[in-house]
Amino acid sequence: MDYNGMGELAYARRYTNDACTNEEVVLAQEYFTFAPDGRALELVSGNASRTESDWVWLDGQPVAQFTDSYDAAGTYQGTTVTYLYADHLGTPR
Repeated sequence: MDYNGMGELAYARRYTNDACTNEEVVLAQEYFTFAPDGRALELVSGNASRTESDWVWLDGQPVAQFTDSYDAAGTYQGTTVTYLYADHLGTPR
């Protein structure tokens, strides 16, 4: 894991071990982008195929998430829109 100058997670890798060869295999690489005030703006995740998630914020609360999907060749597959809301404590759901 790597962190940016603000102490926020900027890059992470997820691994698994191959039982036959005892070698680590990368499952996914994730890149994070944050606004100066700490709000999450983007997550790019993938290994062969890739997803890019972007968040829309309003008055300090995330209100929507757009996730673009790409196949292993980098061809755009589609976008999923998820609308977010806050519970009674202000926690996004």
